[in-house]
Amino acid sequence: MNVISLEFLLFTGAFFALYYILPARLQNWILLAASFAFLGLWALTFAVVVGLLTLINYCIGRGITGKNTRSRWLLWSGVVLNILSLAYFRYNDFFVVEMGDFVDAIGLPFNTENLRFILPIGLSYFALQNISYLMDIINGVIEPERTLLHYALYMTYFPKTISGPIERAREFIPQLSIRRTLSNDNFSDGFVLLFQGTFRKIVLADVLLTIIPDNVFSEPHEFSSPELLVWLVAYAFALYNDFAGYTKFVRGISLFFGITLSRNFSTPYFSRNFSEFWQCWHISLSNWLRDYIFSPLTRALLRRKYKSRHAMSIIVPPLVTMLASALWHNIGLAMLMWGMLHGIYLIVERFRALYFRSKPPQQQPVWRQGIAMASVFVLAVFAWIPFRATSPEDALVYAARLFYMSGKFDWGFHLHIVFFATLAITLIMDVVEYHWGETIYRFLPVMAQAFLMSVTLIMMVLVLMARSDTPPPFIYQGF
Repeated sequence: MNVISLEFLLFTGAFFALYYILPARLQNWILLAASFAFLGLWALTFAVVVGLLTLINYCIGRGITGKNTRSRWLLWSGVVLNILSLAYFRYNDFFVVEMGDFVDAIGLPFNTENLRFILPIGLSYFALQNISYLMDIINGVIEPERTLLHYALYMTYFPKTISGPIERAREFIPQLSIRRTLSNDNFSDGFVLLFQGTFRKIVLADVLLTIIPDNVFSEPHEFSSPELLVWLVAYAFALYNDFAGYTKFVRGISLFFGITLSRNFSTPYFSRNFSEFWQCWHISLSNWLRDYIFSPLTRALLRRKYKSRHAMSIIVPPLVTMLASALWHNIGLAMLMWGMLHGIYLIVERFRALYFRSKPPQQQPVWRQGIAMASVFVLAVFAWIPFRATSPEDALVYAARLFYMSGKFDWGFHLHIVFFATLAITLIMDVVEYHWGETIYRFLPVMAQAFLMSVTLIMMVLVLMARSDTPPPFIYQGF
């Protein structure tokens, strides 16, 4: 079920009505039923797999008591279980292809197609939530959740099932213990976020993705340097609007049920260094990687007794963290190149900060902040090449041809308008959000609100009417 669809709105509306019509004590049960119904509508096996993993992790969490040997064994059993379940479903196609090549090479009569499985939606986010939950228990951050209903809802809550955010138990579960009502603030903020998310997806992301040639990242040698540059920038803004649109959309939906989800984007293209960029892009994943890979690895290296430990603690953690992020997104050499690039960016930045002391970005002159912002943007956009490329070879060809500065871009007037208009609207929305917050629109005068709503509705309707098919699913549904 596509989140941007009439079916999803009808599904949500039906459970929304039950949620507030039936007694408040049933609210969590209604949400749990909605969550498993949502999984089941994709495939019944999804609901079964997620249900079993939820029950197993709940039992493991209940069994962890302190930092004794038994608890550590339980912890690592849970971590391994979640990683293996993710690898088994997430990378099944990759390993089946490799196994098929091997079986064909040695001449065995075995059909590897029987080993293919479909990834249960949201399992990438589900696995990381389970791991953080178990780690937080053994570290004393939280107590094991005793109510299976609360834990199951924390794991399967349908607005965040497909593409996060990756919620922490200490922030999400306490919201389940209180009665929720639809307050004016929740309704207003939820509507603004829902409206923004839909607009970013339909009018900005989908329009940009539509005009980008299908083969530009798989056959970059067919395009001139200016064309490759334009389509790369278009993809950078399309990806941003698509995922930012999703997170705003589901956060708005969740506020209607009285539950606050974590913010996952905060104008990342205005970042002045890459540490700030990863505090603004896919925030919940970045925080997870920081807390459970980057920081523990840094502490472990600093404790080692060898002279180069300080240099190693600067180089290894960002590199390992970004490679782990790449593997989480997808297995493949091109994606690993993306992780390696961002790891190198962070390493250079850390060494620069070590040997060239400077003020925090917000305390620097505006012109220096502008240069830093432009530099981060250019390097981040450049890194999207291997992120989107179909192979390392295509990524290298694309990057090399960018610097040939050969050929020209013969695009029509309508493409010219569409490209610059979508980028301009994105930047205007981000400037407003950067300075005044993402829900500032609800504090505007009524006439201004009516005008903005009318214009955005007209734009969305025009885009939908121009399409010959339904809007495509969110990009991050594939991760």
